[in-house]
Amino acid sequence: MSRFVHLHTHSHFSFMDGAAGVHELVDRARELGMPAIALTDHQGLYGAIRFYRYAKEVGLKPILGVEIIVQPGGTVGEEGDLPPKERLMLSAPVGFGRAAGRGFHLTLLVKDMIGYRNLCRLLSQAHVRSADEPSIVMLVDLARHSEGLIGLSGCPSGEVGAAVLAGLGHRAEQAARRLARCFSPGDFYIELMHLLTPDSPRYVAGLVSLAERCRLPVVATNDVHYVRPEGFRIHDVLASAGARTGLPGPYGRTNAELWLKPAGEMRRLFAGVPEACDATLEIAERC
Repeated sequence: MSRFVHLHTHSHFSFMDGAAGVHELVDRARELGMPAIALTDHQGLYGAIRFYRYAKEVGLKPILGVEIIVQPGGTVGEEGDLPPKERLMLSAPVGFGRAAGRGFHLTLLVKDMIGYRNLCRLLSQAHVRSADEPSIVMLVDLARHSEGLIGLSGCPSGEVGAAVLAGLGHRAEQAARRLARCFSPGDFYIELMHLLTPDSPRYVAGLVSLAERCRLPVVATNDVHYVRPEGFRIHDVLASAGARTGLPGPYGRTNAELWLKPAGEMRRLFAGVPEACDATLEIAERC
């Protein structure tokens, strides 16, 4: 049995960003001996039923989830209200149509049927409220409907990660504490990603230090967008088409590391923080 579970993965249902089919992700996780896999597409549960049924069919535990856009937690007001040095660069828009949103990312995983219902409520509220505005989950709604959900602090486009990268430790801590208060004790994790970029060692170390100060657990993910490294090319094409730009894509990806890596590779990347990989198995058991 593999000693790692991928908890942050995107399929084709992350429109113009995911470069992997639902069946491909499940089949590869099964080939690698993983006991479970999560599907966390942008802003919706579009592939959830197809994913759930197929994973069950092949004997893999499916974990339902979403990567949402969430209201800032480390500042009051809009990003533009802050002094220039305190502002964080917002990610490119994700989602499609009424569900499109631009802002800070947060990963949500479903523990049980209560959590599934609450996640559906959160998404519906955000998308219906949005009209012509970006579709964003408000923190008051997240706190009200977090029962049955596990929260991960997100990728480098999450507020916590973006603040760490920008050297704004105080803001990262404020955001982490405020987000954690939206969940039941033990249901919010600081999400670590080591994407083998020049900033990755500093990024992981900063998040681990933050987690220790806030007394929050850590978990390792890889922001999977394609099944194998060669999927990088189609991902770049999709992102460019979605952003209506030429190649290379708009995200400035410096390598092809957003693939569904084997447990041994993930354990090697996080050799200094083995509890982050252990947490993936613990979370999978809880879902």
